[in-house]
Amino acid sequence: MNNQFKIYQGAFICVIFCIIILIINIFKLAALPNIKEYSDDGIEKFYPVNYYIREGGQDISEKSTKYFVSYQTVDKLHSFTQGVESADEAKALIEQNNFIEMKILLSNETTNNNKIIDSTLTLEKYYSELKSPYIRWIIAAILGIIVIVLIISRYMQQITDDKLPLHDE
Repeated sequence: MNNQFKIYQGAFICVIFCIIILIINIFKLAALPNIKEYSDDGIEKFYPVNYYIREGGQDISEKSTKYFVSYQTVDKLHSFTQGVESADEAKALIEQNNFIEMKILLSNETTNNNKIIDSTLTLEKYYSELKSPYIRWIIAAILGIIVIVLIISRYMQQITDDKLPLHDE
């Protein structure tokens, strides 16, 4: 009986873990802006204007120094920042002054919420890529719950079959 309790307890913990993953990713998916809130404003040329260095923080994942190059359009209406490997690379990008073509997605709600995306992406493809990690986690959590329930039901069926008396006729 003790082993059965441990199996059920472990399965219960796994199901709870899958439910938590499911809920978190449903909320993250729901928090994404609606595709209808944006319109494609076309492709603009962005030029490197400066770079900055951010030292690593307290978090283990931020222990290394990060280098960033700021890009903006000629009219200075749109800008974005891109990470680079080193300060030398950042300086070289600014000295070369080569432009990058990026697509601008304008927010229909506010001007502060515009998105700058790769020029090869469409609005639909961008949102598809934005949603895909959350959808994958939701599917994985649902499949995890189904597999655990099937395994436990099979285990319970086996225990029930073992306890039934044999009837010979």
